[in-house]
Amino acid sequence: MFKSVLVLVAAASASSIAIAQSPAASDWTLEVAPHGCVVHAASPSGTVVSIWGFAGEDSLSFLVQNKSWNSFDDGARYDIKVAFDDKRAWPMQAVARRNIDHDGPGLTFAVSPAEDGGGASFLNQFAAAHGMLITRNNQVERVALGNSQLALTGLAKCLKQVWAANAPAAGESDAREEIVTASAAETI
Repeated sequence: MFKSVLVLVAAASASSIAIAQSPAASDWTLEVAPHGCVVHAASPSGTVVSIWGFAGEDSLSFLVQNKSWNSFDDGARYDIKVAFDDKRAWPMQAVARRNIDHDGPGLTFAVSPAEDGGGASFLNQFAAAHGMLITRNNQVERVALGNSQLALTGLAKCLKQVWAANAPAAGESDAREEIVTASAAETI
């Protein structure tokens, strides 16, 4: 099951992450670590959207970053709404992070595909969307999305492969080391 990941973890060695360009989705990049995967894309406005998960966790984490977002307090929780193609707005509680990487400050939130109340519906709308609007009191950002369905499919396949490669042998515990990465959107 995917556990909710609301905080970025820091400091993995660069050699522990392999990067592969998703052949079918040129606007999204897929990164693979020993126990997890991330897809990310940048919009022309400078906003970076990253989605990651760890094999066996119960949620996918979203991170939306932009260098111009300087008004967020690090670690503070913000009530936001996320809408796709001007459809239903999904209320989320996001955590602000200021010092992530060169892509700027960001907001992170988790979505569980199995969650009652629409986790699967949220991901379905994301996969079909051409754009994402994030609001907090006033508009924060409108992000163009392309090939989101292929990005989520690539992420799911990656997590399945990572999970299979790291499944404990019979009688062993599933004590996986934490995956740490300086940023879900950083290229190495």
